Amino acid sequence: MNNKGFTLIELLVTISVLALISLVIGVNITSILRSTEKSNEDFEKEQIEKAACVYVDSQLCNNCNDNVSLSDLINNGLLDDSYNSKEGTIKVTRTDGEKVCKFIETKS
Repeated sequence: MNNKGFTLIELLVTISVLALISLVIGVNITSILRSTEKSNEDFEKEQIEKAACVYVDSQLCNNCNDNVSLSDLINNGLLDDSYNSKEGTIKVTRTDGEKVCKFIETKS
């Protein structure tokens, strides 16, 4: 008798190996997506802070605008409308003549 086929053990081992491989791939893809999302958030935050510093510089006063809103930046053309979904303010501080703009996001 010539048996040409797989035994139950061979099929179970194959299925187990495939399940393990797909699990590892799934975890890696999730990790990559999370790090990409974090990078995008950091980039957007940096863009907001730079735009706020430009806005404060354009106001030509040394002590005005301790807080800048996102709507001010959007209305003045420093940010595009895609930033409308974000909520928060930009705190502008001056120390020893150096200006620091820090975006403080309020989570909704």
